[in-house]
Amino acid sequence: GVGFNSKLSSCEKFNIQTSQWTPIAQMTTLRHAHSVAVIGKLAYIIGGWVDGSRCIGDVEIYDMELNNWHPGIPLCLPRRLHASTSMNQLIYVFGGYHSNSNHLPPTDTNPTDGEATDTTDNSPHEVCTAREYFTNSAEVFDISTNTWQNLPNLPYMGPASAVAIHAESPDESFIYIFMHGKCTLRYDIKDQ
Repeated sequence: GVGFNSKLSSCEKFNIQTSQWTPIAQMTTLRHAHSVAVIGKLAYIIGGWVDGSRCIGDVEIYDMELNNWHPGIPLCLPRRLHASTSMNQLIYVFGGYHSNSNHLPPTDTNPTDGEATDTTDNSPHEVCTAREYFTNSAEVFDISTNTWQNLPNLPYMGPASAVAIHAESPDESFIYIFMHGKCTLRYDIKDQ
């Protein structure tokens, strides 16, 4: 995460039985705007924003039993403020920002196409589009092959959150992707 005038690599775990937080081993990269997905006893910390200046595709893996970190395979596309979740020994990543720009100018965004246009009067900057900052790309990581692969693009661009809904029948298991301020999408893993 990030605090006032600082980036953090510290980590903590919460014990639901004692309702207490305790520190664990620190990440090797100070970052924020990253995502996390868990498979078994491994937590994958994915992408993020470093030094307030660049998106990264780096992945760090936390071993809950050994209380240590090791590097993972980087994303295909560096990104921040993206969604990730896991299902069936796969990790899915959706959307986010891929630009190293610090922020967008004041804009109105059309939720149907991801375009943003400047709405300020006498603006010193040119009109920019969200396409310069946002992404609709999606990726999947297969832990059995240790590889990332691109998936078909989402219909919308931008920051996102995701949750996997597991069911006993694979036909009833889905991933829901919440495109911030736009819509909710349902990704059917059977179509992959």
